[in-house]
Amino acid sequence: MKNYYSAIEKNIFISYAREDQDIALRLYSDFMSAGLKPWIDKENLLPGQNWKQTITKAIAESSYFIALLSTNSVSKKGYIQKELKIAFDVWSELPPSTIFIIPVRIEDCEPLYDELLHLHWADLFPSYEKGLEKILQVLQPEKENTNHQGIQEKSREDSIKSMDFGDAPNIGNFYGRRDELALLEKIIVEDNCQVIGIVGMGGIGKTALAVKLTQNIENKFDYVLWRSFINAPPVEEIVQDVLRFLSSNNSLELPSNFDEQLELMLDYLKTNKCLIIFDSMEVMMKGGELAGNYREGYELYKQMFTSLAESPHNSCIVFTSRVKPLELSNSKRTNLSVRIMDLDGLSVLASKEIIDEYSLAGSADEIKKVVSLYSGNPLALKLVAATIQDWYDGNIGQFIKEPQPAVSLDSVLDNQFNQLNDTEKEVVYRIGIHRDSLPLSKLLNDTKSTKNKNQILESIQSLSRKSMIAEDEIGFSLPSVLIEYINQRLVEKIVT
Repeated sequence: MKNYYSAIEKNIFISYAREDQDIALRLYSDFMSAGLKPWIDKENLLPGQNWKQTITKAIAESSYFIALLSTNSVSKKGYIQKELKIAFDVWSELPPSTIFIIPVRIEDCEPLYDELLHLHWADLFPSYEKGLEKILQVLQPEKENTNHQGIQEKSREDSIKSMDFGDAPNIGNFYGRRDELALLEKIIVEDNCQVIGIVGMGGIGKTALAVKLTQNIENKFDYVLWRSFINAPPVEEIVQDVLRFLSSNNSLELPSNFDEQLELMLDYLKTNKCLIIFDSMEVMMKGGELAGNYREGYELYKQMFTSLAESPHNSCIVFTSRVKPLELSNSKRTNLSVRIMDLDGLSVLASKEIIDEYSLAGSADEIKKVVSLYSGNPLALKLVAATIQDWYDGNIGQFIKEPQPAVSLDSVLDNQFNQLNDTEKEVVYRIGIHRDSLPLSKLLNDTKSTKNKNQILESIQSLSRKSMIAEDEIGFSLPSVLIEYINQRLVEKIVT
């Protein structure tokens, strides 16, 4: 959110379910940027404070109470319901026309309390920004009709011309990475870096970081485009896709020559401020001793990225990869147009958030040992946490007592895959072969010849609990590292 409002002291309490923490913190950040004074336990509750007393006092002293509503919050028992009751008590002492409680839905759900049913709510879906603008009309009514001049003073909805998040995944909960996010935002927004690489091993969280980064800075750009390379598209297809998006013309007549197409794309990047994310770039690259070079048929990607790095423009291209492209990792490069972030594992504190989601029991030392054993790799920790939950009754101590093999992500995936039953393996193979999200109807149809419907549905639920598949609007998908792992297993089966 651009800081085009003057600072106005207004206390705004944000109430949310723990599962909705990411969007609650995003709202908190946007309120801060708008010059408001939001209060949220994650940021404002201090060590040693009596949290119940502090929260009660914060609600009582607030000018507004934001009730974030979701299927999580309306069905959850716990202190979130207590916060609402405290807010109702405060509201009952205010004049009848006073706006105090603002219901804000983050997904389609029905509030439980009659008091909320009589209030008009704001929706942060399908458009987060439109919902945010509605909320700010209440929190800052004197700013509603302000005429902001120029791009730097426009609202985000006016300044962004087009967004296409393509097949960007729904990352769910986001763990840690505050320092990395802050650095990336500075490099992009303040330093105007042209090409940024987020590089690290499989499962380390590159895509999740890129999604979160995009959410945080999308309002700084005229155009935002996300494209996954998981299906290894030819570079010509990518450049043409970018051109049609930036021109807002799917029937645009393009030059037949690749060099001319690339030059045209650079012209668009110069005249507009664009954020383009290329995810899973390693698919086009060689491994082994030739790591950093492109596979046969994909060599023109080197020309594209070299041009994006060396030709001045006003845009930023972010890519994720397990391998650094040689043309972008040249140690002799002295300008700041290219930055590469080598992504390490999560801290113990951030890793503990994953462990807590699986309700595992263990001492601080035991948790630290598990995190160290798997190098803070988020995907590895999720898979191992599911194993501890299923096979060790959630007891970390019992798990680490057993001799652990030499740990790599492949060994974690091997162990996890070998524990699946035949139906679960078939479901994973079907989704992995498809690569993109596979609708439930197609998944059922593809496997019905060998398994019955109940077996398949039970396997889907089991795989979801084990963090091996994720559900989105289309159907079910695998993390990119699992897609590559599954397809590699299929190749090995064919060869042998």
